[in-house]
Amino acid sequence: MSADQQEPALTWVTPSHHAFVEQAIALGDTHRQTLGMLPHEVYHEAARKRCLLVALQGRTVAAYALIRLPRREVSLTHLCVSRAARGRGLAQMLLGEVSETYSDRLGIRAKCRDDYGLDPTWRRLGFTARAKTSGRGLDQAPMTVWWRDHGHPDLFTAHEQPTAVLAAPDVEILLDLHRRRDEKTAERSLVLEAQHLTGILELVVTSAISRCQDNHGGSQSLSTIASTRKQRRGHPDEAQRWHDIIDAELNKSRSLVEDIDVWQVAEAVAASLPIYLTWKEEVIEQVGPVVRELTGLRIFAPSYVITHLQAIADTVAYQPQAWHGSSCTSVRAGDDVEDHVHAFTNNADTDGSRLREQLRQLASASTPCWLIRSEQGQPLALYATEVDASRLFVPLLRLNESNLLAATVAQQLLWTLRLQAREAGASFLSIEDSSLPDIMEEACDFQGLLRNGAKRVGVVVDHAGSAAAVSARANSALLNAGLPEFGRLPGNLAAEVAAQYERLWWPAKLTDSQLPCFVVPIQPTWSSELLGEPAPMTPRPIQLALGREQVYYRRPGNNRLTVPGRIVWYQSQHPRLGPARFIGVSSIDSIHLDTPEALHEAFGHFGVFSLDDITTIAERTGKAQAVQVSNTELFTSPISRRTYDKLAIEHGGPKSFQSPVPISSALFTEIYQAGMPSSTMIFD
Repeated sequence: MSADQQEPALTWVTPSHHAFVEQAIALGDTHRQTLGMLPHEVYHEAARKRCLLVALQGRTVAAYALIRLPRREVSLTHLCVSRAARGRGLAQMLLGEVSETYSDRLGIRAKCRDDYGLDPTWRRLGFTARAKTSGRGLDQAPMTVWWRDHGHPDLFTAHEQPTAVLAAPDVEILLDLHRRRDEKTAERSLVLEAQHLTGILELVVTSAISRCQDNHGGSQSLSTIASTRKQRRGHPDEAQRWHDIIDAELNKSRSLVEDIDVWQVAEAVAASLPIYLTWKEEVIEQVGPVVRELTGLRIFAPSYVITHLQAIADTVAYQPQAWHGSSCTSVRAGDDVEDHVHAFTNNADTDGSRLREQLRQLASASTPCWLIRSEQGQPLALYATEVDASRLFVPLLRLNESNLLAATVAQQLLWTLRLQAREAGASFLSIEDSSLPDIMEEACDFQGLLRNGAKRVGVVVDHAGSAAAVSARANSALLNAGLPEFGRLPGNLAAEVAAQYERLWWPAKLTDSQLPCFVVPIQPTWSSELLGEPAPMTPRPIQLALGREQVYYRRPGNNRLTVPGRIVWYQSQHPRLGPARFIGVSSIDSIHLDTPEALHEAFGHFGVFSLDDITTIAERTGKAQAVQVSNTELFTSPISRRTYDKLAIEHGGPKSFQSPVPISSALFTEIYQAGMPSSTMIFD
C-alpha cells in the first residue's frame, strides 16, 4: 500500500519532531498567498506548546492545524491541506482532534476573508458565522469571524483578552508595507498583515513620520502613507524631552544609533504607545533596554511580536505591576473636576461640552463622582455610582485613553464596581454611560458584561450553593435588569464550565460542580505583597492595590494543582503574626512550568516577584511553577488551625499543608462560610 493510500495519522508535534515542523512550514509557505506570511519561529513555538497538529500520510505532512490558546477558547491561526490530499476529510479530522483535545474550552475561533468564497466550507466543518471585521492588508478586505462551538452552556460571547495592541513601526517597515511590498526584502515585514492578527495588533503612525527625510523615491510620499494609518501623536515638548533623555543615556555608552531612530522612539514614548517595531538590531539592543527601564516602551522586531503575540498582548492589556507601584489615588471629585474634562473627551464630544453638562447634572442630583489620578497627578479615570434598590447604577464611566495604563485601569475599574455592587447588596451593576470608551467596551466584553441596548449589565450572585440555586438567583437578577432569563443550570457541571460561571457571576460558588479545590500554603511575606494580608507597610486602597488577577510562584514538586480550580490560602506561622491560619480564597486560571527567565518575561508585568525571587524558587531544578489566580477574596475572619481541624473531622480533610493538597468541595464551602461570617452571601 502506498503512503497516500494509508489511513492518515494525526500527531501533536513536539520539538523533537523537527522534520514534521519543517514540512508544515514548507506547506504553509506554499499557500502563503491565502494564508499570509508567518515567521517560521511561530511553528517551532507552537510545537513547544502543543499547538501544532499534523495529519501524516506515511512520514509526509499532508495537512496541519496551527492554533493559539487564549483564555476560554481555541484560536485557529492556520488550517492547511496540501492540494494532493484534498477531498479526504483531513480538515474535518484535524478540527475533530483539536475539539477533542481542548474540549474543556468553549470553542474554536477562525477568521477568513469573504472573497475566498469559503463560507460553505466553514459551515461543513461545523462553524457558524459570528461577526464581521476587516482584514489587515491595504485593501481592508471584509472578513468573517467563524465559531465552532464545543457545546458548553454559554451565557456570553467568548472573547479573547481585549488587546488590540497598538504598535508604531519605524519608517523602514512602513516602506516595506507600502512602496516596497513587491520586493523580496519586504517579505519579513509583510507578516504584520497576517489575517489572524486582525483585532489583536494595530499599526499606528506617530509624528516622527514628519521628521523622516523622504529620500526613498516612489509614487507614494511618506505623508500619503501616513494618511492610510491610524494616527497617534504625543505633545512635541514631550517628544523633545524624551529624545534628550534617551540621547543622553546612549551617549554614556557611545552608541552609534542614528538620531532619526532616537526621534522615532521618542515620538512613540510621547504618544504613550506600548510597542515600537524595527528590524534594526542596534535600536533593539541599545535603545530597547534604556526605554523599557525608563518608560515601559518595548522595542521588538516584527517576527518576535508575531511569535510571542499572546504573551505581549496580555502584558499590554493588563499591567498590575504599574498599577501597584504607581500610588494611584481615588478621590471624590469636587468643583475642580471640570479642569480635567479634556482628558476624558472622545470623538463624539471633542470639546467636552456634553461631559461638562453631565457632570453638572450629577452634581445637582448629589450623585458622587470619583477621580482616579496617577502619582504624578495625571487623571486616569472618572466615574460615578449610585445604589438604587438591587442595582449599582453607573451613569458615568470614562478613561483617559491616551494613558499607557488605560486597558489596565479599565479592567481594574470593572473589578472595583463588582466589589462595590456586592458590598451594597446589589444583584447587578448597570453601566449606562452612552459615551463609554472603546477600551472600556472591550473590557466589558472580556469580563462578560451583557449588552442591554446601550447599557452594560453585570450579574452579581452572592450565593454559594447548587448550580440550580445559583442560576435561579442569576435569572432573578437578569429579569430585574430587563434581560431574558438564561435558564436553569444542571448539577455536576464540568470544571471548565463551572469556572466560567463563577467568574461571570462572581462571587457565586457552584458547590455541586466538578471544580477541584486545594489548600495552598503561602509565606506571610508573599501573602502581604500578593494578597494584601497582612496589610503592607504602605497601606493602599484595596480596590486599587489589588486587581482581579495575580501570579504566585512555587517550586515545581508535588504538582497536584489543576486548571481550573479553587484555592484556599494557608498562611504559615510567623513570629510577629502568630500561628498559621487560613486567610482567603482564589480561582486558578492557569499553571505554567518554565525557567525563571521565561516566566518573568511572560508574567513580570504582574509585579510582586522579581527575577531574583523566581530564580531562588527554582534553584533546585532550574524551573519554577507560575500559578495565575484571580477573584481573590480575603476572609473577614481568618480561620485558625483549631477551627479547621473541627471542620476537617466532619467533612474529611488533610492534616498537613507543606505543599498544595486537594480538599472536597464540601470542606471548601465550610471553610469559606466560616471565614466570611459577616458576608451577605447566602449558603445552602
